Formats: sequence, C-alpha cells, structure tokens
Amino acid sequence: MSRGCARTALKHRLQTIVESRQLPYKGSKGDLKTPTVCEQRSSVNNDGLPDAPSVTVKISKVKQTGDDRLGAVTIITKTYSEDSEQGYRDAENLIEAIEIDLISNPWLDSRYPLVGSWETDIVDDNFPVFFAALTCSVELPSIKCRVGPDGKNIEV
Repeated sequence: MSRGCARTALKHRLQTIVESRQLPYKGSKGDLKTPTVCEQRSSVNNDGLPDAPSVTVKISKVKQTGDDRLGAVTIITKTYSEDSEQGYRDAENLIEAIEIDLISNPWLDSRYPLVGSWETDIVDDNFPVFFAALTCSVELPSIKCRVGPDGKNIEV
C-alpha cells in the first residue's frame, strides 16, 4: 500500500516539475508538447514506455532491515529528436531538472523522504529516441508483524 502511495506522490511531483517544459515528439514537424508522466504499469508502446516525451516512475525492490524499509526508485525520461545533439541535451536537461527539484526538497507528500545516494545515466544509442534515468531510494513506513492465535502473521 505505501509503495503505491509513494509512487503516486512522486508521479504528481514529477507532473509539476515538467508541466512548463515543451519538447519535440515524433511526427511533430516542429510542434512541442509537455512530457507525459505515468507510473510504470501504465505503459503504452513496444518499449514499455509511453511515447516521447515522457517521464515514467516505478518503485521496486522494497527491502526491510529492522525498522528501515526502503524502496528502489527509478525515474526514466524518454525524449525524441531528429537532431542527435538536441535529443541528448533534451534528455540531459529533463533528468537534471527532476534531480535538482527532488534533491532540493526530498519529501513526497510530507510522508516519504527520498534518501541515500542518487545516480543518473543517459542512454543515447537509440537515436532518435533518448533515455535518461535517475535512481535513488524512498523511505517507506516499516511493516511490523506479529503472530496471531492461528499461527499466521498479523500486520500491526
């Protein structure tokens, strides 16, 4: 439950970050549009991501150690350009804008802090589509269980 809430909070935050950005898209003939922001499960094309420009968020690999419960966050941007230099710059600028905003205020809905190290990567070998990724962790509420009278775990 908390993973989904954190993912939705991050999706809404990303929408506010990219709402003023205008980027080219396939077949646009010079027109621009705001990147679509979605959760990974709402992908719409062959590579599993929405059409460019887009930002996709997923939280996977949740690990609990003692009272600490962390989810692995991956944010993937997808841009399109017939100009390889511009396409790379668009991918780089979009992921950097996201990174700067999230580092400057790492709380999602005042409940889920983004923690740990941050890593970004830009993939430019899919011309005319360019991908950039940001990975970090989100702290989720820990789950504590106890054994009930029937021998099954009860979440508390």
